Amino acid sequence: MPSRWAMVMASLLLVSSLGLFGCENPSSKEVASMIAAPQGEGVSSLLRGIDYKVDGTKIDVGSHRLEIFPYVEQCTDTESDHICGVRFEVTEEGTKQPSLTYGVVGTGKTMDAALQHAVGSWWAEFTVPLIVSLSGKNLDFTQTSIIVYPGSMAIRGAPPGGWLDGSQEMHGRIVPALNPVVRDKPPTKVVSLMLVIRPDGVKDLGSRIDGIPSQELVKAVSALPWPKSDKEYVFYQTYFFRHKGES
Repeated sequence: MPSRWAMVMASLLLVSSLGLFGCENPSSKEVASMIAAPQGEGVSSLLRGIDYKVDGTKIDVGSHRLEIFPYVEQCTDTESDHICGVRFEVTEEGTKQPSLTYGVVGTGKTMDAALQHAVGSWWAEFTVPLIVSLSGKNLDFTQTSIIVYPGSMAIRGAPPGGWLDGSQEMHGRIVPALNPVVRDKPPTKVVSLMLVIRPDGVKDLGSRIDGIPSQELVKAVSALPWPKSDKEYVFYQTYFFRHKGES
């Protein structure tokens, strides 16, 4: 149920926000071992032609060396599924990058399947646009001074239809609402939308700019004509904004 997703994700994000200031617990070796595993044709196709290398929890993109530290925040089970929240932290050249912390909820028939689902979601929603943005490849679809790299859209609950379809046209609706929030704020900005779309309006579930909760961001997108349905659903979308000419 969407409300179940909202409850688990809200709890995850609360703990994740504390984790931005440091976590002394060891990262999950089980999840770490899944990072370098093949993540499916969808991820592979999006990264085709990009010069990057994955070695365990380390990812090299050009001159950038990233290391991933996953933390399992909580795992619960329902009558039909296991639900696991995982927080992924990233260092670059050994320095922690709070803006690249990202929380994901995965589901599966077993705990292992739920963790694998979380890793796959992290790759598709967050890591693909991160790698593409670091590679310098121009996948821009706007005519502004900002290059935009979208991750894969995710919806929990019944898809509402309408224009929320993960297409370039969808991004063309959302990005103009975000541009004023990031236009004058280089360097690269990481925008993560996490919203509950209800019949009576939009509720924030932890939307962030560079890992920091942002009501300015929520206000910027609340006026969009979000497709509505009889039941609420949860919408996730991450964008990397890079100013043209930024090294």
